Amino acid sequence: MQQRVLQFKDQEISAEDVVNAYVFCCDLMPKVEAATTNEKIKAACETSKDNIEQIFAQSGAADCATLERIFQPQLAANQANEAWLKRINKLLGNGDCTESDLFYATSEALHKISPEASSARGIAKMYLKQGDVDKAISYYDEAIKLETDDNLKGKYYYEMALVNFSGNNLAAAKQACYNSIQLRPDWGMPYIVLAKVYATGARNIGEKDYEKKAGYWVAVDKLIKAKSIDQSEAVQKEAADLIRQYSQYFPSKEDLFFEGLKDGSAHHVGGFINENTTVRAHK
Repeated sequence: MQQRVLQFKDQEISAEDVVNAYVFCCDLMPKVEAATTNEKIKAACETSKDNIEQIFAQSGAADCATLERIFQPQLAANQANEAWLKRINKLLGNGDCTESDLFYATSEALHKISPEASSARGIAKMYLKQGDVDKAISYYDEAIKLETDDNLKGKYYYEMALVNFSGNNLAAAKQACYNSIQLRPDWGMPYIVLAKVYATGARNIGEKDYEKKAGYWVAVDKLIKAKSIDQSEAVQKEAADLIRQYSQYFPSKEDLFFEGLKDGSAHHVGGFINENTTVRAHK
């Protein structure tokens, strides 16, 4: 595997040759394990599997076009081949090829044989691409039920929140965000989506103008929280941009005065938001 990657980087062989070497190694390791009773050799095989995965992942050869060109013609003959389907599905997922037709096809075929969280998620994304939001949500539900890794489960809830938000199902989006936060409390992205959900629904809460703007206080609360727990560049930038944007919608000092509200005092926002916040005037 190392030799093939070196040859590929020296432009002596193609990306397809590297992929074929990876497939060969993956097929070989179980045979080596099956041929021995020596536990040290079996343990070495497991280490080798991990190393092979890492070498291949960092090779630069596993691009989506190459994977699809190699494996799409093999799909028809492997519809019931669970090992093959899992390998290709994982390859495509690790390579961020989740928008490819091959990823959808292997996900659906794999799910029929052995329902797993990754295949359910793949099918959810397939239906989402086709515009069938209800089916996408149902498969996200299934992915979450099948997943045992909290980080991945939190990611699936986050993706479900995005789907519900895009469909203007704000209450469901809110719940999905909180489910994601519970599983991944140090990740800022669910808080950012939650802020967007609150900002979008703010105008539907209350009758007075200040009541309709109060939701932006809570939205900014969530963005501040995102910045405090997640130092990634993407979260810091988006949260800061949205704080500036949403702060423009805060009520004026005059509006707060006439409503008997004091800047900095506690306040409860009702409706689907139903959260406590702090009164803030537009500056």
